[in-house]
Amino acid sequence: MPSHHIMLIRHAEKAKAPNEQAVDGLGRADPRALSVRGWQRAGALVRLFDPLDGHFRDVRLAKPTAIFAAGPRPNKDSSRPFDTVAPLARALSLRINDPCAADDDVGALAAAIEQVHGPVLVCWRHETLPTLARHWAAPRIVPEQWPPQRHDLVWVIDRVQQGWRFAQVAQLVLDADEALPPA
Repeated sequence: MPSHHIMLIRHAEKAKAPNEQAVDGLGRADPRALSVRGWQRAGALVRLFDPLDGHFRDVRLAKPTAIFAAGPRPNKDSSRPFDTVAPLARALSLRINDPCAADDDVGALAAAIEQVHGPVLVCWRHETLPTLARHWAAPRIVPEQWPPQRHDLVWVIDRVQQGWRFAQVAQLVLDADEALPPA
């Protein structure tokens, strides 16, 4: 029986401006790592997906029982997806799963997700997320692409009697996060 509740997020922010610094988990400069804001988001996601009082800000979110994240690849050596969910994985005492040998192996990722019983959180590169979402949800309801400038969304896919339901939830964990999902 596949998971009935799948939450997809894009990796947290990377350095964009020439004067913006990206740092690895030890604070060393690394252009392939998260920006300082990205690390702030990674930390804030802990309470989004594991609120201290047990009450979620949005009822469509849930505490994950499994976390999947893209690790470095030969053609994409960034660990941003993995680093984005590492604080949450530590807080929940979960191992981060990376079942794919290549970014485009959405079938292997979907098959691994379907082995999980309980809510699943997936943090991947934004280019792959729409294809993954369409594995379950009808293509007509999933956006063609992840909104390019948005790091503050959760795509939620739930099994319902007639198939799958798709929703976009605003994270609202950092200042300047947008309250409304894209239209």
